[in-house]
Amino acid sequence: MTLRAPLPLRSVLFDMDNTLYDHRYALRHAVAELRRADPRLSPFSLAEIARRDEDILQEVHRGMVLAGTVSVDEGRAIRLQRLYSGLGLRVTEDEAQNLALVRRQAYLEHQRAVPGASALLRALRSQGLWIGIVSNHVAREQERKLRSLRLRDLVDALIVSGEVGVNKPDPRIFRVALSHAGVPPGSAVMVGDSWEDDVLGARAAGIRAVWFHRGGGPARRAEGVSELRSFRPRHQALATILGPGRKTG
Repeated sequence: MTLRAPLPLRSVLFDMDNTLYDHRYALRHAVAELRRADPRLSPFSLAEIARRDEDILQEVHRGMVLAGTVSVDEGRAIRLQRLYSGLGLRVTEDEAQNLALVRRQAYLEHQRAVPGASALLRALRSQGLWIGIVSNHVAREQERKLRSLRLRDLVDALIVSGEVGVNKPDPRIFRVALSHAGVPPGSAVMVGDSWEDDVLGARAAGIRAVWFHRGGGPARRAEGVSELRSFRPRHQALATILGPGRKTG
């Protein structure tokens, strides 16, 4: 039996939030500002508020915003109401909207790329690779993030669930990305922080996956999946993403 040689890598796909865009960094600062702005939150630790807010974000974002039942802005106010309710605090609708604006402003003021992300994208582009982003979000929000971080010129295409009509881990959204890139699954790799959405979704589409496990914690193992904990040093990140047999420059 003759073994088929692996296809050459031609495209790298990335998740957006907590992979290229440091969402958790901005969210921590946003929650800290919210706690400073409202004395009712002072009995609660910043860590507890941030943890609850992150859990509610995932619940509202996936269950309501991505489902199209509420807008992104409406979702932010709903998150605020659920956060306060979970802490045993009462908040009016007007208060929720105003406090959501406080949190939002602080979030925008602390936007940044994940350390090493910009240099990594430039290095991949220098190797002639097609770069795409596959994200569970709406296009307007992700375009804004890319431009605010000055990463837009380093990305060939933004594929978002709000336009495709399906969310990761559905393999169909990855197939749309492959179509944009003009490559077969074997010539692409997906880099993302979510094991379920990014790793398992990519594998279901036949794409090699790199798990961006930046936060640490227990490792996971799956055939054909590499683990990456940082984009620094760049040569190590490149070696993991490019795979064996390709120079990292």
